[in-house]
Amino acid sequence: MEEIGIVKEIKGRLAAVSVLNHNTLSCEGCPGGKLCTSTDKEERLIDALNILDAKVGDRVKIDFKSLSYLSGILLVYGIPCIMLIFGAIVGKELLSSFFPAKDPEAISAGTGFAFFILSFLIIKIISRLLNKNRPVIVAIIE
Repeated sequence: MEEIGIVKEIKGRLAAVSVLNHNTLSCEGCPGGKLCTSTDKEERLIDALNILDAKVGDRVKIDFKSLSYLSGILLVYGIPCIMLIFGAIVGKELLSSFFPAKDPEAISAGTGFAFFILSFLIIKIISRLLNKNRPVIVAIIE
């Protein structure tokens, strides 16, 4: 999805871009999601990556790239499930031999839970690396 707007403010590597609010219903499904802040009924401010070094007052084109629905589901649900199962297998097969006096099922459950918690850190790192939900200034029009 693309929008055209005017740069209102520069904040480091981000630019606050003012775009006209065509239809408030279209904002609900917008990939920009919560990156927009409404200033009034006619205008919205979007923080976009300023890779073209646009200046205040420039008219720019913004491109929104979003994660596909299935990619998001895999990231949020798939990775934790895989890590839980992997952790349980590692705990049962490898760690139970290091602690023979302990119950192997308890070690398996504890390791699975630890890997499950670790998966959320991995998800955070992956989502920051992908950073696909951030709007980007792709052209300076005027």
